[in-house]
Amino acid sequence: MKGGLFSEVKKMPEIQDYEKRSPESVDIKRRLQRIDIFAVVASLISLLCALVTLFPALASLSGGEFSDSRRSLLASMLIVYIAYIIFAFILIHRRMHRRRRYRMRISLTGRPRVGKTVFSVLLYYIISSSPPEDVEFSGETDNIIKMFRMLKGFDLGDWPVETSADGVSVVKGELSRHTKYSGSSIYEISIADTAGENWASLEETSSSERPYLTLVASSDALVHVVSVPELRSGKSGLVDDVSDLEMAAKLISNSRRGAKSAIPLLVVFSKFDGEAVRHSSDCGALFRVFDRTQIVQEREIKDEDIVSYVNNFSERLSSEFVIRYTVSSALQARNQQLSSDLVKWLMLSAE
Repeated sequence: MKGGLFSEVKKMPEIQDYEKRSPESVDIKRRLQRIDIFAVVASLISLLCALVTLFPALASLSGGEFSDSRRSLLASMLIVYIAYIIFAFILIHRRMHRRRRYRMRISLTGRPRVGKTVFSVLLYYIISSSPPEDVEFSGETDNIIKMFRMLKGFDLGDWPVETSADGVSVVKGELSRHTKYSGSSIYEISIADTAGENWASLEETSSSERPYLTLVASSDALVHVVSVPELRSGKSGLVDDVSDLEMAAKLISNSRRGAKSAIPLLVVFSKFDGEAVRHSSDCGALFRVFDRTQIVQEREIKDEDIVSYVNNFSERLSSEFVIRYTVSSALQARNQQLSSDLVKWLMLSAE
């Protein structure tokens, strides 16, 4: 397949840094969000207390039981109560109708020919077709048309060509969610496909010629793809995967000016179909999202090769990343009801 969902370019595309945020501004934003929730709850409680006090005061004021000075004091208190009630209503109304925006830039990583480009198409397909009930997707028409052409090609065994080392490709979309009591949220999503190389082994002179390294450094989350057939053959490349992701974590940390928060990371076990499936029950795990405990201890996935990889992988990288796992199959993506887990993971990571 000559084309792909992404239009490959030979130089680093201009990726707008939407928020231009520093770690300090992110922390401040999160603290303000917590304060805002507390303020709304406190306003609701105070509003109820004010209403409880207001009506008896009005009854007493109209009953003529007080002196003029007492009546004046009570009238002043009523004015304060009414002003506060108006303020509380404004605050609650603002929260119910406010609009929050989140930006999530995702870069795909992994060894050559593990299925990164294929999964980028599947991820875009799932985001566009299987969001949660209260979430809507919008994207560019050209990207949606190319996506369905690619999916049709997968059914016919027509697979995309390997991404070149000096090329990167990006596709964008938007998710929107509106809730009754907390307003609306907009998630601006970009998904970048990168070349499959062992970054840590690149020579210093050649690393500057890899534009995807700059793209990875500016990412908010990573999706790392591992081929299940390579796991079967003992060529999983766990050591190289760990070294590459340690390097990626350092690049992202530097771009965040030393932010201490862990980086969202989704590990995808690709090509999970046909002879690669050893336990038929594992097919129910396709495109669902799990953490280490669910796989290693609860055995939501029974495949021993995957369980072993998850256990070793988590032990080495859990300090740098918040890691989640899923299994993927391009041949099964349109043959079953898809989970919205990946969309939920993306939105939660963006927040």
